[in-house]
Amino acid sequence: MNNVDPFAWLAVTLQRIANGWPNSELDALMPWNHAA
Repeated sequence: MNNVDPFAWLAVTLQRIANGWPNSELDALMPWNHAA
């Protein structure tokens, strides 16, 4: 996925969702927006 570690991305994404990530910011959770 374009130099994105899928396990790191998934861990960060699930943590953000569990901590109450706002629905209006879901695009920021996509893998292509994840800092490599």
